[in-house]
Order: sequence, then structure tokens, then C-alpha cells
Amino acid sequence: VGKAADKESIASFRITRIAEAKLRRQSGGRLTAEDKRQVERRLQQVGVQYLVGEQNNILVRLTPNGRQNFLQRSYMRPTPGKVEGDIYHFTCSPIQIRNYFLSFGKDAEVLEPAFLRREFATIYREAVAVYSAKEE
Repeated sequence: VGKAADKESIASFRITRIAEAKLRRQSGGRLTAEDKRQVERRLQQVGVQYLVGEQNNILVRLTPNGRQNFLQRSYMRPTPGKVEGDIYHFTCSPIQIRNYFLSFGKDAEVLEPAFLRREFATIYREAVAVYSAKEE
């Protein structure tokens, strides 16, 4: 369990990235029952692929076809915290949103955060350029 922004969170560390280590408690290296519950909760919320990583508030607008795809594709699907009409609110990593929604094309529009919206736009523009060049 790592500490980020005065909030405990699950984290994985590479030995080469550890700049400082502090002893937090005398546990003999074992997880407490509460530690295990926290890990299980996070696994259920985000899955093992996204257990570690930056969490953002992300808004995605889905078309009717996008909503149908969202309901049908359960693998690596982020869990919405709230749904308001066609806008889905997620608290998850940008990587999870990228991996899940990029294949939706026009049926999923990232509204926020702006950096992720720009990233999707760039990826789609570059794809259009590749296909446009082939048609000439």
C-alpha cells in the first residue's frame, strides 16, 4: 500500500524507482485483513490490469450504438460512477479509458479531461491520414 497525496492507495513499485523507504508498521510483511479487503475492493472495481495508476474523473458521451457496445463488452470495461443520460462519469485511469473506448470510434466521445480528449482526437486524425493516403 503506497501513499499518494495524503491518501493511501494500492501501488506497485520497481526496486529501481524506490528513492526512499520508511517502515510503516510491524506486520512481518503480511497483509492485514483490512489490507486484503482494500485489495479485493480495488480488484473488483478496476481489475488487475488497472490496479495501479493515476485515477482521473473522466466523462464520456456514448451514442445509442456506443451504449449497446458498452453493455455487450464486459472485458476491461470501466465502471461508471454515475450515468446522466448519454454521459458516463468514470473515476479510473486514462489508460483504461484508452484501451476500452478507442475501438468505439464515433460512438464514444471523451468530453473530459481535456488532455485525454486531445489524445483521442490525435489518434483518430492520424488514422484518417493513413487511410486517406492509401485511397489516393
